[in-house]
Amino acid sequence: MTSRFAIAALMTAFFVTAPSFATPSEVAPADIEATTGLINYLYEGYANGAADRKSFFNTVPWDIQTGNLILKIQACERAEGELDYFDFDWPSASQDPQIQNLKITYVGSPKPGLVTVRAAFVSYKTPITIDYDLMLYDSAPLPRRWGVSNIHLHSKDLDKIPDLLTALKGDLAGECKAYNKN
Repeated sequence: MTSRFAIAALMTAFFVTAPSFATPSEVAPADIEATTGLINYLYEGYANGAADRKSFFNTVPWDIQTGNLILKIQACERAEGELDYFDFDWPSASQDPQIQNLKITYVGSPKPGLVTVRAAFVSYKTPITIDYDLMLYDSAPLPRRWGVSNIHLHSKDLDKIPDLLTALKGDLAGECKAYNKN
């Protein structure tokens, strides 16, 4: 009889103290840590304009829709040659990266399954803010998987540069229209 009470007590303790998993519509502390960690990872190698930065389009875990657009653009680039689009370094918002005073922060969750993480830094004495929208693409309990779905550049000098999805779709409608097949 004592062993049944011990087992019951252990089971009760496990269920009371077991970690609670976030539903797809909730953002848990582990999600915030994962998404900010992912964006931090993208910036490794950028310290003071270091040339050993990662290949951005091939390193980022993309959400499915954005990943498919990037694959089409890469196919177009292989067939047509270098596109201006891939010449631009999105994490530094430039063609000649110089990142100083990098700060990565969680901004919020505008809708279920979507979070925004912000990278703020100074480049050539100009403050730049880049918002990364990350979409939940695998809601398994832990670790949940997030992929970058869009990038928004903010700076007084970047008014004419569209967000990443708009730029991808523009290239597919123009230079790469042969590769824009669903």
